[in-house]
Amino acid sequence: MRILSIMAWVATAAFGVFAAVRLGGLEHGWPLRPAMAYTPYIALGVLVPVGLALVARNWRASAAALVVAVALGSAVLPRWVPGDAGSADGPRIRVLSANLLGGGADMGVLRRLIAEQRVDVLSVQELTHEADRQLAALFPHRVALPEDGVAGTGLYSRYPLTRLPHLEPVSSFRMPAARLDLPGASVELLAVHPMAPSERINMALTYAELNRIPRATPGGAVRVLVGDFNATLDHVEVRELLDSGYRDAADALGHGLTWTWPNIKHPATTALGVSLPPVTIDHVLVDERVAVRGFDVYDLPGSDHRPVLAELTLPRTL
Repeated sequence: MRILSIMAWVATAAFGVFAAVRLGGLEHGWPLRPAMAYTPYIALGVLVPVGLALVARNWRASAAALVVAVALGSAVLPRWVPGDAGSADGPRIRVLSANLLGGGADMGVLRRLIAEQRVDVLSVQELTHEADRQLAALFPHRVALPEDGVAGTGLYSRYPLTRLPHLEPVSSFRMPAARLDLPGASVELLAVHPMAPSERINMALTYAELNRIPRATPGGAVRVLVGDFNATLDHVEVRELLDSGYRDAADALGHGLTWTWPNIKHPATTALGVSLPPVTIDHVLVDERVAVRGFDVYDLPGSDHRPVLAELTLPRTL
């Protein structure tokens, strides 16, 4: 029993440190930055010290482990529960985000998805010139910045788009911004794709780029951020974006733990040859004046990301 008690206290301390880092937004540097993405798994793992303490009948350790479990659970469990989805009564749009893995995604599947789901607005990351050519044939309006490789990004729409360069953050990958105008409403869009934190050397750059993404303007223009954030709702930079006046479309409907990456085994999705656990890094963040009516995740062969679709109701423009 003594050994179990020691194990329970050690495990509780380790999980407690992680909880303090997560709740305090203290994830500076390696390995805390990438570890934050796996907070839901760690929240589940805290049941281990709880179980050890209970088996050892160490009630103080049990109480301490339960406190840590509640702390981590409070950060994760609300994503399973539908929350405030908004109450706008203007026009509806269907917004899709898709990462093409440097043009390797199956464009036929993406074209069918766009048609079947009646997509109004498309945000594409890792957009190549060939993919842009194919997508331009599907939408009458676009603000596209294609490049060979992974740096290209684009916005496509069934409604008029006007590029807004002043909203585009300085970043390693392109992040085009545009105003979408449709009957009865307008909204500012940003196609999001900061640098992926795949190596220690670019980890600081990733989070610096996240910090450059425009905050919400509750008294100004309505804004929607769509794309591959390379960060989850547990990263402090995303939480700060939400605190500025956005809501996460998946989280609003109780789908906040639906994973989006990795979809396939790829060098970028493995560590020591083992596939990384799935996490949620593709998001649709909407101004709190926008209502979320639906959210789904789909499969896209050839891409390491799963496309996300949100149905939104915009506030009506008088």
